[in-house]
Amino acid sequence: MKRLAACVIVGLFLLATWGAVTPARGVSTITYTSTADFDNGTKTIYFDNGSWSSVANIQIKVADPGAASYNEFVFLIGGYSNDSNTDVRDENQRYNATADSWAQMDPMTTARWGSAVARWTDRIYSFGGRESAGVESVKNEYYNITTDTWGVGADVPASMAGQGGCAFVYNFVVYYYWGVTGGGVTTDIRSYNPNTDLWTNLADPPRQMGSWAVCGIVGTNLYVVGGSVLNGLVLRYNLDTNVWTDSYDVTPVSFVAFGMGRENPVFDDRIYVGFGLRSITTGPFYNKLYAYNPIEKEWNRKPHAIYERDGVAVGIVGTTFYFMGGRETLSSPQGLVHNEAFNTSTEIEQGTNGVETSSDHPSVASGVFQLGSMRTNDSFTNPVGVLHNFSWYTQTQGPETFTRDVTGGVLRLGVEEGIAYPGIMSATVNGQITGNFDFSVKTDWVSGNVMRINVQNDDIPDYNAEGWTTNDGVIYHLTGSSAGAFTLSNHSLTQCGTNTAYTDPEYFRIRRVGNEYTWFLSNDGSAWTQDEQCTHWFTGDVYVSLSVIDTVQGTETRANFDDFEFDVVSYVSEFRDSGSWVSPVQTFNGEVVKTIEVTFDPGPFDPAIRRIDEIALVSNNTGETLHSICPCTATQLGDNLATMTISEQALAGLFGVDWFVRVTLFGDGTNTVSVSNIEINTVRSLITIATSDAPMLFVFVGILAAGLVGAAWIRNKRGGGR
Repeated sequence: MKRLAACVIVGLFLLATWGAVTPARGVSTITYTSTADFDNGTKTIYFDNGSWSSVANIQIKVADPGAASYNEFVFLIGGYSNDSNTDVRDENQRYNATADSWAQMDPMTTARWGSAVARWTDRIYSFGGRESAGVESVKNEYYNITTDTWGVGADVPASMAGQGGCAFVYNFVVYYYWGVTGGGVTTDIRSYNPNTDLWTNLADPPRQMGSWAVCGIVGTNLYVVGGSVLNGLVLRYNLDTNVWTDSYDVTPVSFVAFGMGRENPVFDDRIYVGFGLRSITTGPFYNKLYAYNPIEKEWNRKPHAIYERDGVAVGIVGTTFYFMGGRETLSSPQGLVHNEAFNTSTEIEQGTNGVETSSDHPSVASGVFQLGSMRTNDSFTNPVGVLHNFSWYTQTQGPETFTRDVTGGVLRLGVEEGIAYPGIMSATVNGQITGNFDFSVKTDWVSGNVMRINVQNDDIPDYNAEGWTTNDGVIYHLTGSSAGAFTLSNHSLTQCGTNTAYTDPEYFRIRRVGNEYTWFLSNDGSAWTQDEQCTHWFTGDVYVSLSVIDTVQGTETRANFDDFEFDVVSYVSEFRDSGSWVSPVQTFNGEVVKTIEVTFDPGPFDPAIRRIDEIALVSNNTGETLHSICPCTATQLGDNLATMTISEQALAGLFGVDWFVRVTLFGDGTNTVSVSNIEINTVRSLITIATSDAPMLFVFVGILAAGLVGAAWIRNKRGGGR
C-alpha cells in the first residue's frame, strides 16, 4: 500500500508540472495601430494621374516649332528664337528620349515657324508656316530620316499659306488642316499623297475654328479641338466618308484656348490637349493638360505642367509625351528651351486600388491608413486681364456698387455703406451652363456681412430689397468665419446641414452631378473636404455667380475673390473607390488566427456608403484567400468595429500556413474612410496541442499506470493482503 501511495504522489507531481505549462488554447495578440505599423505593411501604390518631369533642355530656344516622332526620337523643326520677324530658325533638332540628349540634324531648306509637321514612313513633312514679317509660306519640304537630307514636294495650296495649321497621317496619306489666310479667318483641309506629289481638296469644315488648333485622330475620325477663334468647340471629321460633324463637343469652360500641342497628341484613344493661350492681347498662358476621350466626350484633368506657355510642339515616345519650346510672354516674345515629359504610364483609372498614410501625404492623420485622394487640382491665379473675360454684372438699384481689380489678379466685389439691402454685385461666370459642372473660387473677407457663391436658373442677382428674386438654385452663404449650404426653391431658402466654421482666406467649391449638389471647403485649393451634400432639382440652364450683400445699414461689405475655376466635365472623384492594405507576413509558429478586429471611421455624412469592403486572411504559401468577411458598413459616425471570427471547425485547416491579413476599403467618391486599429487574436491549434502538449500527459499517464502495475505485481508476489 505504501508503494502504491508513493506512485500516486509521483504521478500528482508530474501532473502539477504539466499543468504549469502554457494553456493549450492560450490567446496571443498582434496589433497594428500606428503609422509605422501601417508603413510596415504593403499599401497598394498611390499614383498621381500621370506625372511630369523636366528633361534635357532644347539646345536652341524656339517658339512655335513643329515636331514629329520616330522610334526613340522626337524631331523639333523650325520656330523662332528672339523675334518672329527677324530670327526665324531652320534648325532640325533631334531629341533622343532614351539617352535624354540632343543632336543637330540637317536643317530645313527654308527657315519657318508655325509650320504643320507630320511623319510619313521615314519622311517628316513640314507644310506652310511663316518665313518672315508678312511672308506666309506655301513651302512643302520633307526630311528623310534615313539619309539626313531634305527634299521638296508640291507647294501647299495658296489658300492654305501661313502658320498654325496641323498635319497628320491616316492610311498612308498626309492630311493638312489649317485655319487662317490673308489676315482673315477661314478653315480648310486637304490631303497630300507623297507617292504622287498631288494635293486633293476635301469637304470644307462647317465652321471657322481659326489657327493653332489641336488635331487628334481616334479611330476613323479627326477631332479638331480649340483654335484662335476661341469658340470652345470640338469638330469631328470622318476620314473615310469625308463628312464633318459640327459642334461635336465643347472644351472645358476654363480651357478655351489656342496654341496648344498640335501634332496628333493621341495615346490610348485619348487626345492630350495641353498648354495654350486664352487671349492674344491679355493672356493668360496655360500649363493645364487634359486627356480627352472623344468617344465618351469626357475631359479628364491631369496634373499641371511646370511652365505656362503656348506655341509648344509635342512628340510621343512610348507612353511619354514631350512638350517642347513655346513662349511665355506677349510683349516681345522669345522662344523657350523647356522640354517637359508627361508620363502616361503612371495613370490610374477611377477605382484602382490605393491607400495612403501620413508618410505618403501630410493630409492623412497619423496613426491611420485611408483611401488615397486623387487630388486633381486645377486652380490658378488669374492675371488681371483674365478677369475682364468674365461677364461681370453690376446692379445699380439702390446705392451704387463697385468692382475693382486688385494687384495679383484678385477681383474685389463691394457694396458701399448705406441702406441695408442696397443690392448686390454679381459676377456671372461665362454665362449659362448646361449639365454637370465643378466650380471653385478662393475668397478673402475684407469687411462687412455676407458674400455668396450662387448657382441659379436666371442671371439676375439672387437678393435685393424686395427679397429673393431667383426661383430656384443652390447657394454657398459665407460670412468670413462660417459657411452655410442652402437650396433655393420658389424664392424660399432651405439649409442643407449646418454651418461650418472656417478661417479666411479659404477655397470654396460647388459641384453638380445630375440633381446632386456637393459643397466643399479647402485651405489650399488642393485637398478638399466635403461640407454638405443635398439633392435638389430645378429645370433649365443655370448661371454661376459671385456676390456680396450688405445686410446691415451703415456697413460696408467687401470681399476679394481669386483662383476662379469652372469646368463642365465628367466628374472624376476626389477619392478613389477602393484601396487595400496588406499586413506583414506571419510565419506559422504553432498558433492560428481566431479573430481579426478592424476599427474604422467612415468619415462624415452618410457613413453607410463608405465601408470596409473586405477583411481577408490570405495564405502566403499559395496566395489563396482562406477566410473573408464584409462588406461591413458603419453604424455610426466615428469609430466602428468590423470583426471576423474563424470557426472551431476551420481552425485545423490553418495549421502550418504562413499568412497575412488584407483589409480593403471602399468609398463613394466624395470622401474617404480610415482605419486606426487592427487587432489579430491567435490561439494554439489542436494539432499543436496534439504534437507538443499531449506528450507530457502521456508521460504522466504512463508513469501512473506503471506505478499501479508495479504495486499490483509486488502485492501478488507477497501473496496478497493489506
